[in-house]
Amino acid sequence: MQCSQQKHNLELKESWYEKLHRWEDALKAYDAKQLEDPLNFELTLGRMRCLNALGDWERLSQLSQEKWLGASEEQRRVIAPLGAAAAWGLWQWELLDDYITIMKEDTPDGAFFRSVLSSFVLFCSVLFFFV
Repeated sequence: MQCSQQKHNLELKESWYEKLHRWEDALKAYDAKQLEDPLNFELTLGRMRCLNALGDWERLSQLSQEKWLGASEEQRRVIAPLGAAAAWGLWQWELLDDYITIMKEDTPDGAFFRSVLSSFVLFCSVLFFFV
């Protein structure tokens, strides 16, 4: 990719790395670009997708929570599945519940994460019963 960029004077797109599943390279590219344009939501989403693909739940959770506060409702709907994945991976059940509330019930992500949270609640209630 870099060879083509140099020979043909092409502007490198961060999403190209994503399409090639080169998540670490994509994350580096998104991070660099985000420094130039810190408020660009598309760049933030690119970073979140990379962190999700890399299973970096700590950084994904932190970034999701940071962006959640100032996000519009539409932006929250996009952040929610990524933040929910991180919350699930870190066993942050209250945070998972916060993300679920914004997800539409009839979407695959909404249904999946609701079932994950319901299973956890059921597990805890059964555990409580036997203790």
